[in-house]
Amino acid sequence: MKEFNENDSVYDEVDGMEMPCKCDCGQWFDLNDGKRDLRWGSNKIICKSCHNNQLKRKDIEDQIYELETHDNKKREIKKLKKILDQLGGPIN
Repeated sequence: MKEFNENDSVYDEVDGMEMPCKCDCGQWFDLNDGKRDLRWGSNKIICKSCHNNQLKRKDIEDQIYELETHDNKKREIKKLKKILDQLGGPIN
């Protein structure tokens, strides 16, 4: 493990941290403050900021999926109602 001395430019960033880690974004964080990377198959620990961004992305992706699924259901319902109409009788 790399030792930091007072002449290093990162010394001020990591000073006081028990286990300094560098996130992919370049931000230094203490390992105890890190969060699990949400990407599939990743065993990395990332900074809170990157983790929050991943949570936001996941939320938006889930919303998009729900809208797509809902839209597909609407189309399917229209198709089925058309078939019912062709068969005749009340639709309810």
